[in-house]
Amino acid sequence: MRIVDLSYPIRPHFRWKVASERRSSHAKGDLFQATILTIHCHAFTHVDAPVHFLPGGRDITQLPVDQWMGEAAVVDLTHVPENGEVTAANLERQGQHVQPGDITLLWTDWPKRANVETEKFWRDAPTRDRAPANGSFTVASKLSVTTTHRTTVFGR
Repeated sequence: MRIVDLSYPIRPHFRWKVASERRSSHAKGDLFQATILTIHCHAFTHVDAPVHFLPGGRDITQLPVDQWMGEAAVVDLTHVPENGEVTAANLERQGQHVQPGDITLLWTDWPKRANVETEKFWRDAPTRDRAPANGSFTVASKLSVTTTHRTTVFGR
């Protein structure tokens, strides 16, 4: 199995606070070194639990880790332009190989077109519409920005 790192580095960002505090260190004579890292739970690389979008859904502690680690079906959406919409029809057409229960990644290649640390990444990215696909797609993906994210940050 090929392993692909989809994570973004944790560093100061226009949307999220990042704070690091050294609580103890060898240089100060402490027996161990410890750091407290404060970040927003819904920032950088993360997994959205169903409860994030679905009232009464499961939280992250109720999800087995193998639900988001393993072989993945990749849906090629690189044709979707800046500010374009990923529709149910796109998913149906491009994702015919996806089976119910598959880990599914939406590949827009947007991080190659805009830096994640810029407003452009969040403002102009391809978005997903709210129409459901055939049921094969239960997708939580940061490879494309959702309409909800855009509205929350930019009011549109």
